[in-house]
Amino acid sequence: MGPRLSRIFVAVPPGREEAVEAALRRIAGDRLNVAPANQEVAVFERAAYPTSASTTLFSLLSGIVGFLFALNATLLIVPQRRRLIQDLRLAGYAPPTVLQVLLLDALLLGLAGSAAGLLLGEVASRLLFDAAPGYLESAFAIGSQRIATLDSALVAAAGGVAAACLSVLLPVRDVLRSAPQAPRPGLTISGQLALGGLGIACFALSIAIVAAAPGYSPAGLGILLLALLMLLQVWLQGAAVAFDAASRRHSSPVAMFAALELRAGSARIRTLALAATGAVAVFATVAIGGARADLQRGLDGVVEDVDQGASVWIAFGGSTNIFGTTGIPVTQGQLQAIERLRGVRAVSRNRSSFLDIGRSRAWAIAPASSRIGMVLRRQIEDADAATATQRLRHGDWVVLSGGLADELEVEVGDEVDIPFPNPIQLRVAATATNFGWPGGALVVSGATYRRAWRSRAVNSLGIQLESGVAPQSIVGDVRWILGPHGSMQVETTAERIRQQRAASRAGLSRLRQISILVLVSSVLAMAASMAGVVWQRRPTLAALKLHGVSEGELWRAMLLEAGLLLGAGCACGALFGLVGQLLLDHALETITGFPISYAIALPLAGRVVVLIVLSAIGVLALPGWIAVGVRPRAGLAAE
Repeated sequence: MGPRLSRIFVAVPPGREEAVEAALRRIAGDRLNVAPANQEVAVFERAAYPTSASTTLFSLLSGIVGFLFALNATLLIVPQRRRLIQDLRLAGYAPPTVLQVLLLDALLLGLAGSAAGLLLGEVASRLLFDAAPGYLESAFAIGSQRIATLDSALVAAAGGVAAACLSVLLPVRDVLRSAPQAPRPGLTISGQLALGGLGIACFALSIAIVAAAPGYSPAGLGILLLALLMLLQVWLQGAAVAFDAASRRHSSPVAMFAALELRAGSARIRTLALAATGAVAVFATVAIGGARADLQRGLDGVVEDVDQGASVWIAFGGSTNIFGTTGIPVTQGQLQAIERLRGVRAVSRNRSSFLDIGRSRAWAIAPASSRIGMVLRRQIEDADAATATQRLRHGDWVVLSGGLADELEVEVGDEVDIPFPNPIQLRVAATATNFGWPGGALVVSGATYRRAWRSRAVNSLGIQLESGVAPQSIVGDVRWILGPHGSMQVETTAERIRQQRAASRAGLSRLRQISILVLVSSVLAMAASMAGVVWQRRPTLAALKLHGVSEGELWRAMLLEAGLLLGAGCACGALFGLVGQLLLDHALETITGFPISYAIALPLAGRVVVLIVLSAIGVLALPGWIAVGVRPRAGLAAE
């Protein structure tokens, strides 16, 4: 038997394309697909869409988080900008001149920060981010080249500059006043109620957007972040009042000073910016990390379902065959010898291949009859798994993934023509997930597969053992029967599941890398924010020392205040992050068609809150101790 060809490319003289295509269609008939050579690109883009869409969704959320980090960092210097405005106004400069100075300052700061961020992003993308997902190599010839577009760099730079310029708008009202004035202490009760009501409205709107139009999920998640920021001040003031009431029951000066400063600072811009940095950090980490874990659990479930029902597997080896689409050269004599081994109860024949259906390269699965129910048990969406299993075993039925059913415009019970090499008409038994393959999947019985492909070739063998027989005990015997066929791999089900789980995790590696990058950026942002707050607090600390407060009490009060402030902000971010996880799950399930196994990410939220709060307090400890050593006379210049 000659080598099996998967595709043939035909070079055509210019102007003869239509005639050659017509002739090829006559030769191919219903057995082969005839399509332009560039269709491979379109099919690949279709298969890569779920991965690129989910990565884009996570990246957009990370971009929003990065923008808020930059904005919060610049908000920390709003008090200094106000003093600068007062000095310039007292020096006689007109409001337009002062505004020009502020905008130029913001522009230079934004450009410098964006340039540094782009440089770090370039380094991170080369060192941290992997190449294209390896699982696509099973169906496409792809390379590992890295492409960074100019548009992405310009969008990132524009975001940094916009964050810096927006920070100017907060004190800009001081420029327009006829005379310099001190900033008002914060929102009134009516203002807080209005802000809280607007935050609740944004919260409801974000849920409605993601539920009704998953394609606009980035906008919905952005609005959810906006709701978080709107409700944060109300949350902080409530936490400050509660801690103030609790501290009055104790005589500790440390708790009293921390409560007073927290109560007074809950309306300050720099305090809100610090709490918002922690809240946004926890929100992004919990939402992204929780959704990625849910997606990974769903894909792990697919691997378990597809591989269960056998104790030992024989399949073609290699990382490009994780979907089991390459045939194995097992003879009938070898198969009979394996069946006669002591402890072997049965050997199941399993088949699968890729099939172009319209614009999609689908994964066709034909498990052994005894294993159909196991394969379908958790993947069925629009029917009963038991009914679908019986239909596949006893008739010409097919289970289609939801995306393929939509593309073919069929529902459960409809007849469908699928372009098999030997076309046969089937009925849709059920719709299912895409089994982790972005191009979609279909499941048929072994008998239907043999008719459709006009072949009895087998892609994998599953060996079922008698009760009490250890799978590893027969692996050596099976390898001896197969002989020196280096292409075939014999492994236990546990080994096969580990290998395929590793492959699916490689496909989600980009999402994991984004989650880690967001967490690391969060900790660094918190460290920078805390350092800025400590530096600004020196005059206030000196003023307290003039009133006889010791350095130890000031230091402990500062650490307690920071822990309470960040704990409250991070707790608020964690609650919103859990909602964001649910919204991301819905968006990923709808956009990618992948199976999602939802589990509330409370352990992740708790770990992230503790990590960020402890990291920030750890960063604050040394500079805080240095800051409380400020000379008391510096308190004469306190605000």
